[in-house]
Amino acid sequence: MDEGVPSSIKEQIRAMNEKSLDYLRDIRENPDDFIAVSKNIKAFVLHRFFLVEDNPDTDGIAELSKLSIEKLLEVNKRGMLQDLSNNCAGVSSETMKKALLIMTLQKQLGVVFDPMKNDTVSQLAQSVVEQLGSS
Repeated sequence: MDEGVPSSIKEQIRAMNEKSLDYLRDIRENPDDFIAVSKNIKAFVLHRFFLVEDNPDTDGIAELSKLSIEKLLEVNKRGMLQDLSNNCAGVSSETMKKALLIMTLQKQLGVVFDPMKNDTVSQLAQSVVEQLGSS
């Protein structure tokens, strides 16, 4: 096995969570560019939800949560996720996954999302640009 290559699903999930932080750093460095912020939020979500390889063609956080749960349930059927801690990859409901994702973004970026406007990557990106961008 190559050094540095995660061998188990749990290690892959941890590695993706760590990688996801790079996208938040990129957002903080360039908060004015809506397209870049949007791409980085999408990449962050895909990494946190273990969907990078699938690269779903959706902007909806609830849809991405559902896809993540379905994927992780399939993986878990093979007994590969035992003792996974409660992070975005180990939560068992769409709503909780979405809530944890939003809370992580708020904490890491220092922004606050309107609960009525956080259903899509685009809405999250718009909020980030409005709050962190220099107007």
